[in-house]
Amino acid sequence: VYAASTGWVCSDNTLYWAADDMNRSVKDRAVFAFHCDLSRDPLDTASWQFSNDERHPGLPQSLGKGRHNGGKWLEPNVVDMDGELLVIVRVRASQGDVDGVVPNMAAICSLEETENDELTLEFSHYYPFPGAQNQFHIIKDEERELFWMTSNQVTGKATDSYRGWGKERRFLMLHYSRDAQNWFPAGVLAMWRKETQAFNYCTPLIDGNDLLFVSRTSRDAANQHDNDCITFHRLENFRKTAVDLQPGESASEVAKLPAFQGSTPGVKREIDMPLVDLSQDKQRHSVVAAGTESVYQGHCDTVLLPDGKTMFTAWCLGHAQWIGPIAKSTDAGRTWSKPLDVPKNWYKTSNTPALHRLVAPDGRARLFCFGEGLNWSKKGKPPYPMHQSYSENNGQTWTPMFPNIVGAERPNGTTTHRGNRDNENHC
Repeated sequence: VYAASTGWVCSDNTLYWAADDMNRSVKDRAVFAFHCDLSRDPLDTASWQFSNDERHPGLPQSLGKGRHNGGKWLEPNVVDMDGELLVIVRVRASQGDVDGVVPNMAAICSLEETENDELTLEFSHYYPFPGAQNQFHIIKDEERELFWMTSNQVTGKATDSYRGWGKERRFLMLHYSRDAQNWFPAGVLAMWRKETQAFNYCTPLIDGNDLLFVSRTSRDAANQHDNDCITFHRLENFRKTAVDLQPGESASEVAKLPAFQGSTPGVKREIDMPLVDLSQDKQRHSVVAAGTESVYQGHCDTVLLPDGKTMFTAWCLGHAQWIGPIAKSTDAGRTWSKPLDVPKNWYKTSNTPALHRLVAPDGRARLFCFGEGLNWSKKGKPPYPMHQSYSENNGQTWTPMFPNIVGAERPNGTTTHRGNRDNENHC
C-alpha cells in the first residue's frame, strides 16, 4: 500500500482517506478508499472498512494522441463537497523516460457509503487540475467555506529535471476553490532557481489566520526527486491571498454607478423590423409531443441531415431533467413520428440534449446526442460528466448513453466546421 501526504475528511466521528496499492496492481495501480470509526479503537481492525479496488481506466489518447502511454494514477485526495465524497486522483502520464507529459489533469471518482457502512469507489471523469501531474494536497477551510491546495506547476521548458519537464517541482503553488475542482491561483508559496531543486509533497495545515506547510525539499540533492531535507514554512494571513468567491452585491451596487438619465437626444431607438404573428395560423403549427399539466416536455434540439428533409429532434421530460424522447421527420419538420426506440439508459441521463451530425476524417458521418448526466437522485450535484450516444446509420439505431472524458455541460446547439463541405460538422 502506498499513501502519500494527501487530503482526508473527518465527518460524524469517521475518518475517510484513500491510497493506492502497488502490490496488487503494479501496472495500472488500483486506488481504494477506507474509513475508520473514531469512536472505536483505531488499532482494532474491526474499526476499519475498505472500498473496492478501482483500477486506472487509462488516459484517453484524445488527450495528446501518441504522446503518452495511458498513464497511471496514484496519491488520491478525499474531499467532502456538500455532503458528497469525492476522491480526486493524481494522473501521471509518461512517454518513454519522460513523466508528466499530460500535465494538469486529475481523475474524479465518486465514493458512496451504504447504510451498512460499505464503501463503493467508482471512476467518473477526468478534469483539468493545476499541478495534478505531481502530488497535490487539498484541505478544507471551514471559516471561509473554501478548499485550499498545494501543488507543483511546470513551466514546460525544464531541461535539467529528473525524468523530464513534466516533473519540474521548483514552483510550489497555492490555489483555492469553492468546489475542490475549479481552482483560482493564490500565488507562489515557495520557489527555487535551479531545475534540480524542489519544494514538493507538502502537507498544509491551517493555524488560526496562518497557513503552515511542511515540504519534502531538494536543496543540494542530485535532482528534484531525490530530496535531501525537510523545510517548514508559515504564510501569515493566508486568506488575504484569495478574492471573495461568494455571490453578493452586483458591481453596479458596489461602484455606485450613476442612474440611467434617458436616451441620447437625436438618437433613434426604434428598430424597423416587421413582426409576424403565427400564433393563430394553426396550419403552420407542427406538434411533436404535447405536454399536459403534469408532464413537462421541453428543451428540444434539432439536427437537419444533408438531404434537406430528414430531421431529428430530442427533448427532455421535466425542466432540464431526463433525456429519452427523440422523434424523426422526413418532410423538414412539417410532420413527426412518434418517439423512437432508444436504449433504456437514455432515461437515466439528464439535462438538455444537443444533437449534432459529425463527420470523421475518414468521411464517415455519425449522429450524436449529448447530455450532461446530472444525477437528480443527488439533487443535481456534481460530479456530472458529459454523456453521449451516437448512431452510425442515420438515426435508425443508437448506442446507450456513456460518459466521455469531458466534465462539463453538453455542447451548444451550434457548432463550427472546417473544410469545404457544406452542411457538415467535422470531428
